[in-house]
Amino acid sequence: MDKERIKVIRDPKAIIVGIEKNRRDILKLLRFNDLTVSQIAEILGKDESTIYRHIKKLEEVGLVNVVGERKRYHIPEKIYGRSSNLYIFAMDEKAPEEEMRIKQEYKKKMTENLINQLKKIGYKVKDEERLLNLLMDFFSSLHREWNEKLENKDLEIDMYQKLFTIYLILKAERDEETGKIIKEISEIIE
Repeated sequence: MDKERIKVIRDPKAIIVGIEKNRRDILKLLRFNDLTVSQIAEILGKDESTIYRHIKKLEEVGLVNVVGERKRYHIPEKIYGRSSNLYIFAMDEKAPEEEMRIKQEYKKKMTENLINQLKKIGYKVKDEERLLNLLMDFFSSLHREWNEKLENKDLEIDMYQKLFTIYLILKAERDEETGKIIKEISEIIE
């Protein structure tokens, strides 16, 4: 089965499965190599049965699939790979409240991680709570529009970040509101 370059995931159940921390760790590993359950378990330092349960959930929603098989002590073992190089989780705003809450918590954790990474490379943040809220709102609106542009496009994965950067520059240049938000963000970060 050929791997898609970019896959926009809109199914709330698939998104919730994919954003769970252990499954995110598995997907990160599978970004670089196709692996067996035992290999994943060894790398992550987890029990094979735990990894197997997570893999099965990922497989059920189409984020991973079986790409081969190998023998381990004469016992066949499935090799798993991602169904796409890049997943974009784009939950519909009409999703059930509980699912939206989970996605919102995930976005908050990712944005907090982004702020921590900024601090690690030497930026100072004047108002962390304000920056968190600004970035979450900004990225939500920006990604909604961006995801629509990506839908069903066969883009080269290595160009994704560059295209997104160009898109952001053009949006800031052409849309006064986006320009104001970027200016406000830049005033909070020193």
